[in-house]
Amino acid sequence: MDVTTPKGHVLDPEMHKLIELTTAPDGEKNIEAILKIVQEEAPALLQGLAGSNKRAVARAIQVKCYKNDEVVFRQNDWPDAHYTILRGAVSIYALMSSAEHSEEEMANNKRLQYGKFLVQFKRGKGFGELSFQADGNHTPRNAGIVSDGLGLIEAEFNAATSPSQQNASRTISDRAKSDVCVLLLVPEACWMKEMFALHASKNQMNSKVAFLKKSFLFSQWSNDQIVKLAYQIKKREMTRGDVLARQGDSSNVIFLVIKGRIKIQVSSESVLKDSEGSKVGVTTKIVEIAELGENDIFGLVEACENKRKMMRTGICVQSGEVFVVSMSQFSSMVAQVPKTMALVEKVVQKRRAWEKLRAEYANNFPSMKCCLPQNATEMSKYALSKESAMSEAELKELKEKKNVLFQSLREARSAYRAAITKVKVKDYFAAVKELERAEGNCAKAQDLAESIKDDELKSQATDIMEEVLEQKKVQSVLRDGGTQEDASALLKATDQTRDRRGSAALVAMRRRTLSEE
Repeated sequence: MDVTTPKGHVLDPEMHKLIELTTAPDGEKNIEAILKIVQEEAPALLQGLAGSNKRAVARAIQVKCYKNDEVVFRQNDWPDAHYTILRGAVSIYALMSSAEHSEEEMANNKRLQYGKFLVQFKRGKGFGELSFQADGNHTPRNAGIVSDGLGLIEAEFNAATSPSQQNASRTISDRAKSDVCVLLLVPEACWMKEMFALHASKNQMNSKVAFLKKSFLFSQWSNDQIVKLAYQIKKREMTRGDVLARQGDSSNVIFLVIKGRIKIQVSSESVLKDSEGSKVGVTTKIVEIAELGENDIFGLVEACENKRKMMRTGICVQSGEVFVVSMSQFSSMVAQVPKTMALVEKVVQKRRAWEKLRAEYANNFPSMKCCLPQNATEMSKYALSKESAMSEAELKELKEKKNVLFQSLREARSAYRAAITKVKVKDYFAAVKELERAEGNCAKAQDLAESIKDDELKSQATDIMEEVLEQKKVQSVLRDGGTQEDASALLKATDQTRDRRGSAALVAMRRRTLSEE
């Protein structure tokens, strides 16, 4: 039977009971009863905590009710608690400096005042920990939270038109008859003392965003889209021998590898034949497909092809960490960015082609083990990379550009060294000429690196270019009659700037040049 609270909120009996338990005087709280309800309603919240920590949290937690459109907290508010949704849903909004709305738009949609909608969180989801810092110097909320009241639970139940559908979801609906969003709060002091260490490594938003931005798959995404995906992923440790997913399991999540390695394998049936070629039986064997490392994704093929079951087994062969995200959520977000969807389809096509080759090998040589060849990564193009999403023509063009780029870098370094040699014999005009040759090659290398989106090679070209330009200034001083001391003073001033910037390799090279002179 539903219960109406003094404030007029309608709550199901479980929520009403939890509020009564948590609002009892400290000395009269039934800690075990509170823990029982919390572990049933929000099992992830206390997972991994020691018994003493759980009891301390149970003594401190609060339960609050929020009507639809009621603000839980605003962006830039000071963090006061961690929140877990027990009933209903909330929406996350972020203020954007570029967002402008007319008075009419604001009047028609009052939520525009909170910023741009990012994502909706439903029952069981926790939030609010991102502002907490280990040293106690917490940061303001980076987004605002607004209650959606009962959220989509009631709507989803009402949308089940057939009696069988309604009966299937009635158990959930009966437990969710609250007319408000019900949140469980762990106050800041309790969170920091009892729970921060356990949850911090799993929920650092900055590291999630940085990880996603490193992947070429998300290079077309806006910052809002990346943040939205970052809210959905959770960190999980994996140790050698762990099975992340088995062939035939439900395909509920995909795994983004932070560090470590995952071996992908499939069970393959091979036909056994006698000497005359007649079938005499079938044998099942394990076929190793590939190893996935840092920044790769396991489950990408299943996500792209909307498979209900995992078609591959993933086993950790080198301990590390992964981000886990709902496959449906990932697929939905990728489908919203056509360029990313096209890249994923190309990657899946190459993975499928390699898997077909491995299956044919297993079938042709049924008595042999199907271990990975040493050069499997290079041969298969199975690993997630820019190259894995390219056609053969694109790969050929990329190779040609890289060859020219490497040649330009070699010529730039050679010209720079030649310039230093000319300086030693005081042939400053010849030195400047060599530096101009080096500058031209550096510019060419920078343009090529930019065209193929290779940040590492672009950085190398930029470093050499900076050194060449500084040396040109030095040669100008010497050519115009300046002393070696004047040139050294100019170089040392630049060294100080580079020291602050962290260009240690260039500073060291410069100092060697000065000592030789």
